[in-house]
Amino acid sequence: MPTNTQYEADGTITRRCHACRQRRPLTEFKRNNAMLHGRGYMCKKCHTNRYSNDKSFNSWWQNRFNIARKRHRVTVNIAYIRKLWTAQTGKCALTGVAMVFERRSPFAASMDRINLTVDYVPGNIRLVTIAANLARRNYTDEQFQAWLAAVRAV
Repeated sequence: MPTNTQYEADGTITRRCHACRQRRPLTEFKRNNAMLHGRGYMCKKCHTNRYSNDKSFNSWWQNRFNIARKRHRVTVNIAYIRKLWTAQTGKCALTGVAMVFERRSPFAASMDRINLTVDYVPGNIRLVTIAANLARRNYTDEQFQAWLAAVRAV
């Protein structure tokens, strides 16, 4: 067992965060099945701080551009995305939910093409959560909003 993971006298497991170096209960670490005890080596607070700064903003969107380029032409840049992010106040254009920069989160920020027949060009994208993007997929905005209203009514 790594030296940063310990069993306490009361039976809880603690781990030292690699970022802040504080010992915390294992439940305060993000899940990661590839790691010992199924938890990562950075506490949730440090993970959030790391992925909320400018460098992370830029690297997150650069990664999104690289994914989009596999199938479409991408002519927008980080400055354009930052303007959209500011205009949308970090909220999904379709649902109004706050977006995050975390992989495997349904609230992860994503680029959505408004007109699916046009590439990722200025004026044709909006920022949405990955869940909204996947749910909308090939539907029109009207169809998606009707579905969203039905889900909210439940």
